[in-house]
Amino acid sequence: MYRTFRLTWIVGVAALLMSPLYAAEPDAAPAAGRYSIDTAASELRVLVYRGGLLGGLGHNHVVSSNAINGFIDVSKATADSRVHLELLKQSLVVDDPALRKAEGEKFANTVSTDDIAATRRNMLGPDLLDASRSDEIRVDATRVTGEYPDLEITADVSVLGVARELTFPVTVRMTDNKLRATGELAVTHKELGLRPFTAAMGTLRVRNELTFRYEIVAVRADDQSSSSPD
Repeated sequence: MYRTFRLTWIVGVAALLMSPLYAAEPDAAPAAGRYSIDTAASELRVLVYRGGLLGGLGHNHVVSSNAINGFIDVSKATADSRVHLELLKQSLVVDDPALRKAEGEKFANTVSTDDIAATRRNMLGPDLLDASRSDEIRVDATRVTGEYPDLEITADVSVLGVARELTFPVTVRMTDNKLRATGELAVTHKELGLRPFTAAMGTLRVRNELTFRYEIVAVRADDQSSSSPD
């Protein structure tokens, strides 16, 4: 009898939880206003893959930065929201060991200190990011579409001082009173106005395709006390 009662109770609770009264609320939109980027909590991660006939001699790389600045203007009308992000090229880190481990098998091998230094030097040099001529990467949203929590942000991305339009998928959630936007995008060097690094007459090169992973955390401008220090 007890067993029958317990089973009936479990079924009853499960049915109640699945009823419309207890249905999960949809993710609410953040309150309108300006949100300042929490630099310490935000991250850009770029996965770079080796290619070419001698690709086996090279390495896949994880390029990252925790030095994103800017703001997000959230409007009651999603389409009127705006995003402005800035990132100094010199803040880019090549092959942080913890991030390589987090990215799994394709990044499992160890990259020497000399190879990391050479990769970063080539990346920032005149044939790629040209950091000595243009020291900043900028992202300025021109259009926001979708419904919370899933949005698409179309933005002008300036890597070499020339704006290129890209559309970023983002999932936006409020966590501990902070706006948290995460997403992943496959993009080519060409779409960014870049040419992949090559060596040994093209037999050793970087693939055209890159994977961007991003987590942007922002705090309302009138609630800076909860923001991480820059």
